[in-house]
Amino acid sequence: MNGPLSELSSGLTEQQKLKRRAELHALDGCAEDMSDVKFTLAPPKGQAKAVMTIFGVIAGFAAVFFIKRLPSKAVGAGSGKALPIFLFIAVMALIIFMMIFADSKKARLSVEGKIIYYKNKAWKAEDISHIEINNSHEIKIFSNGRLVIRASQADENSEKLIAWAKKCSIPTQDKRTPFEELYGEPLDIEAQKIDTAEQIIKKYR
Repeated sequence: MNGPLSELSSGLTEQQKLKRRAELHALDGCAEDMSDVKFTLAPPKGQAKAVMTIFGVIAGFAAVFFIKRLPSKAVGAGSGKALPIFLFIAVMALIIFMMIFADSKKARLSVEGKIIYYKNKAWKAEDISHIEINNSHEIKIFSNGRLVIRASQADENSEKLIAWAKKCSIPTQDKRTPFEELYGEPLDIEAQKIDTAEQIIKKYR
């Protein structure tokens, strides 16, 4: 598969690899009591660009499909021929805009020291019974065995959240496919060890 979609897929795969590796060192160098730890999960910066790329490809295929489906006598129909195409693109654009807008208004998880804040509630590290990470790109946070927060591994700083949980000795159930099995290479390469999360994150921003 070539073109924009293959490039997008390759780029996302590389980002996922880098974020998995960043989980190991995301909070290296922080204070022992973690008083200097402060971050917020946010949508990935390239999300809007990725959505628009996919939209452009879909719109292009739709335009070709509609044109081919039109009877030959409609070729000279002028604006009438293009109307279904414009309507489809307009509806798709509206849906995408609404999705991006709704996501921008969504409550964001933030961490300060050893406390998680979400939707005007706060949980200390010791209040978190465990976190679960799965292959559906979800991070689930449990308190007293009850699911209280869902986050996405695609979000910026999600690697810091996972590192934070491990730093706070919160039990972590990592149900993802092992890195070595998924990518055919070791997770932590000592010769290229990352000292801070910022160094690795800069590579894909």
